[in-house]
Order: sequence, then structure tokens, then C-alpha cells
Amino acid sequence: MSRSRAPSWGGVPRQITVYPTPGGWRQSIVMEGGGRVCGGVAGVPVDAGESEARSAAHAMVEGLAMEFHGVAVEIVWSWADEPAAWNGVVSRRES
Repeated sequence: MSRSRAPSWGGVPRQITVYPTPGGWRQSIVMEGGGRVCGGVAGVPVDAGESEARSAAHAMVEGLAMEFHGVAVEIVWSWADEPAAWNGVVSRRES
């Protein structure tokens, strides 16, 4: 199975922030190469809780790291400075 072509905006994710807005949950992902991608957390209702939003973002980062870079990653979450926001440190999973 071949991997998809990696996007031009950066390498493997290294950090993610998930936060609520009136329009729904958003995410900001920083890549190893310095790129940043921001947008809504796909498939998560506006009124979803923190756990649901974090789980969806977590699954998306894991999937993209594997699809585009062929690496397994894990995320360690901690509270962010903003209410209901979470920061995740992404690291390559040991084999």
C-alpha cells in the first residue's frame, strides 16, 4: 500500500490545540517543519463536550501522520490557558 502524497504545509504534527468557539470546536496543529494548519474539528457537533472534540482531533492527527508520513504517533493532553481548551504534545510512537 502506498502512502498519500504529503501536503506542502509541513511535516509530522508536533503539537495540537483544541478549543471551543461559538461556531463549534476548532483545532490548530503545528508541524515539525514549522507549518500550521487550523480549522474546525470535523464530525463534531457544535454542542459536543471537550472529550468528544479531543477524541476526534486525536484520531484525525493519528490518521494523517500514518497516511502521509507512515509514522504512528501518540498525543499527551493537558489543559490549555483558555477555558475548555486542550493542548496536545504529539510524539512518534515507539515500535
